[in-house]
Formats: sequence, C-alpha cells, structure tokens
Amino acid sequence: MNTKTYPGKGLTIPQLIFALTEELKRTIHSPPLTFEEVSQLDQDTSAVLADIREWKNSLVPINRIPSDILSLIPTHLPSQEDRFQASYVCRHWRRTFLQCADLWSELSLSQGEVYVKNLLERTKGSPLHVSIHGEVPVGASRLLSSHTRRIKHLGVFSGWADVQEFSEVTSGPFPLLQTLTVNDMVNGRPFDEKVPLPLLLSSAVNLKELFIYSSEWSPFSSNFVFPNLVSLYLFVAPQEVSRFCVSRFLDFLEASPMLQEVSLTTFIEISFEGIPQGRVVILPNAEKLKVTVTNGGPAYKIAAHISRPSARTTSIMHKRLPDEIFSEEIFPTPANWKAIVHQHTRSPLEEATLEIKAGEVSTFRLTFQSHDATAIELLFASEEDDDRDDLLSDETYNKVLTQAIRTIRSHPQLVDLKCLHIRDGFSPFQISHAVKEIGRLFRSLGPLDKFTISNSDLRRYLHSYLVLPEGSIERIEESVVFPSIKEFVTSHPVNLDDPEFSAIVALAQSHHERGIPFERVLIRGERVLLRGERVLLRGERMPAEMEKLRKWVGSAEYCFELHNAEED
Repeated sequence: MNTKTYPGKGLTIPQLIFALTEELKRTIHSPPLTFEEVSQLDQDTSAVLADIREWKNSLVPINRIPSDILSLIPTHLPSQEDRFQASYVCRHWRRTFLQCADLWSELSLSQGEVYVKNLLERTKGSPLHVSIHGEVPVGASRLLSSHTRRIKHLGVFSGWADVQEFSEVTSGPFPLLQTLTVNDMVNGRPFDEKVPLPLLLSSAVNLKELFIYSSEWSPFSSNFVFPNLVSLYLFVAPQEVSRFCVSRFLDFLEASPMLQEVSLTTFIEISFEGIPQGRVVILPNAEKLKVTVTNGGPAYKIAAHISRPSARTTSIMHKRLPDEIFSEEIFPTPANWKAIVHQHTRSPLEEATLEIKAGEVSTFRLTFQSHDATAIELLFASEEDDDRDDLLSDETYNKVLTQAIRTIRSHPQLVDLKCLHIRDGFSPFQISHAVKEIGRLFRSLGPLDKFTISNSDLRRYLHSYLVLPEGSIERIEESVVFPSIKEFVTSHPVNLDDPEFSAIVALAQSHHERGIPFERVLIRGERVLLRGERVLLRGERMPAEMEKLRKWVGSAEYCFELHNAEED
C-alpha cells in the first residue's frame, strides 16, 4: 500500500479507530468474511495492539531514561536466570538488554546446545565466562570450540573428568583466558586413569589466576604449565588413600616464575618424598605466601623449600583437630626457622608479637615484622574436644608455649628486635612452667624500645614483686628479670588489683636501681558494662599509687575506659 495515499490519511488516531470499528460492523456480515480472512484480521489487529502497548510502555517514567542507564539494571541481578527474567518484562527492556553483549557472557555448557548457541549470538564477540556443572553435550562443546579466543574465565565444577573431556574437544587457543577454577569437591566425576592426560589448556599462556579445590591435585599438577600465572589458590581435601606430594607442588611453582601470590590449604598428610636436601624454589615476584596444613604435618617445612626475594607477608598455619596426636613439630625447628627467615624477609627484625587465645579453637599466633613491614606469621590452632571441661589444658599450653618462646629466642635477627608484645588470654593453674619460659625469653633479649603485656595473668611476670597471702600463689624459686625497656605498657580488661599495681611500682623501682629506668609506663584498663550496670571507680586511691610510680620512671599514665554493651 502506498503510505502517501492510504485511505484515512489526515485523520487523527481516534478518528481512524472509530472508522475501523464502523467498517468492521458494516462488513462483518455482508459480504461475509471467510475464516482465513478473520484470522488474518485478528493477527493484524493483535500486532497493532502490541505496538500500541509498546508505545504506552514507552511513556512510563522508567522507560524514558536513556538506554545506557536502563541496561545497568541487569548488572545488579545475582544470576543469569534473573537476567533472563528481566528480558521478558516488556519489548523495550528486551530490545535494550539484548543489545548489551556483556550481559550474556556467562555460559553454562551443561545447559545444552540450544542454550549455548543463543547466548553466543547475543554476546557479539565479547569476552566469555564459561562454566561446566556436569556432563557437557558434545554439541555444546563443539559450538564453543570456534570461540575459545574469547574465553576469559573458565570454571569446572564437576571434576577432572570434565577438564579432561573439555581439553580433548576444545583444544584452544585461549589467548584471553585469565582465570581457571576447578572444583571437584561436590559432584566430581572420576577421570579415566588409563587415558594419557594431555597438557591441559596448554595454549592458555596468559592465565593469571588458578583456583583448585580438589582431592586429586597431584595427578594433574604436571599437566598444567602457565608461565605467566600470578595467583595460585590450592585447596586439597582428604581422600581415603591420599597424600599431598610436596615435590610436585614445588615443580609447579618452579614452572610459574611470575607468581605473586600463593595460597595452599590441605587436610591430608603432606609427603616430602623425593625432595633433595637443600632444594629451594625461587619465586622472584611472590609477595604473599599462605600455607595451612590440618592434621597433615608441619606446614613450615614447605615454606623452608621456597625463597621469595619480594616477600611481603608469610602465613604458616598448623591446625590440630581433637583426634590428632599432639605433635612436637608445631613451630619451626631452629634450622628450618633460620632458612625461613632468610628466604622470606628482606630487612632486619623490628617487632614480635605472641598472642594466645583459649576457646573452642585455641590459637597461638607468632608475628614477626621487619623494618620494611615484611611480616611472617606462624599460627597454631587446636580444636579442643567438646567433652572436656577445660577448653585448653595446662599440658597443651605449656608444650606450645615452650615451642613459641623457643621460636622467638632462635630468630636469627633477634638482636635487632625493638618491640615485643604478648597477649595471653589463658591462665594456667600452675604458672611455674610459664615463669621459666618467660625468664628464658627475657634473658635472650637485648634492650627494647617497647614491651606490651595485654590480657595476661601478671603473676607470670611479677610474681617476684607480688605480696600475697600465704598459699595464694605457688612457691617459685626462679625470678623473671626484665630486659632494659624504654616504654612499658600493660593493658587489661579489668582494673588492676592492689597487689598487682604495687608489684608494678616495685618493678619500676628495681629497674631504677639497676640504672635502666623506664622512660614511660602506661597502665590501661577497660571494662564493658552490661545493660543497666553501674560501676564506681576507685578514683581516690589511684592517684596516690601513681605518685609512687612516677618517683621511679620518666612519666607514668593511667587510664580506665568504660564501654557500654552494644544494643541487640
């Protein structure tokens, strides 16, 4: 029809609709319309009504915003399924969203061939985020094989068998691939050990991040070669007959010289079989290293085989479950410790912290910080048996404390230590062993700029100066001799008792008489008030005690802070 001369040209839309209605009334019976003609009329009318509704929707305020802003709505939806639903709200939304290729970049190959084909068309050449959550139809993999250059992120969440099949069907290349995730922890399908494994994803030369959550890392470690890998996150779960082969792990690190961050968590026994004595893998760019071993052996031995000239943070954690026999190898032996310090720090030691917390999971944390902020953290976590009345036994505390103190004393740069902090939240029934170990520590220290005691039972440090009723404290022959300290700080969650405060005064007097007086003493207390609780501070007594303390030190400060419990 000629749009310039069609009947009704010049009429308004309401006039056209009225004329159409009258014409339908006139012609519906004479001459009678056929079924095909009425069907065509119905189809044409429906199309017109759809256009009218779209026109109406375009006047809704949300549809009058620019398309580039409207297209941001799906980016805030949590899943691909939600984005699909949003595209069916109306024609305008669908047309707008389908033009945004990035919205459809998440492809789950397990959804099948039709699904993959439709999304590949919508992505219009943009980078792809591909995931596998089960057995993949061959047709879906073949469709993707011609688009491998566009894959930026690949996640396999159903086991190594699917990695194997994907590599066989989709050989690459993968020049854009930056992140690879393999997780067989939930529905992992067993792989065919009889089939020789290819060099998996060998053309992914630009891969930056590798995440593996698996119980079968070792058979595949030699089949990955990513020369430009930056971050490695490896989580190895327990299996009936399985050991973590450290030798293969070191081989993988050696083939990845660009690594900047390495994180290893394993719940199985670690094996050092086949590692030559003195083997050290150098990672010149690795700033972060985290090794966590649960019920599997000493994590620090792994760190002793790695050297990082660019090290910033090093975390080595040994976790003990209730059923594990207590190991004597919790913190590094002197030989291993010397190697770790040399291979994972760049400047002299400045600060050391020992932190002990008792609870359902008791922790002993040692942190060593150097002048350039390089830090080494050694952590021992012990899960206690729920049937026990005490969350941390004196026996366990004494064994771990001995190793922790030994680790501080054997630090090869201990002579450079300037600040020492001890936060000990556990109070053993018998303190003689703790007194002995603290005495050993203090005798190995040089002059300190600052020494802090937080949340600790002060009897272990001040027993020689405490005046207590007979029998209230065990008799200890050995005394603790403090090193030279410029600033002495003690911080406690409750106010100090009279004997403890008097013991601090006596300690300050002793240092003054030894010719090494404290330049500054800070005594800090704090208390969290329960709802409705009122506390009367002993304000009249404390100034008098402080005057006694100031007689022996350069300056002395006391503060007691009250904090209201947070409302539920």
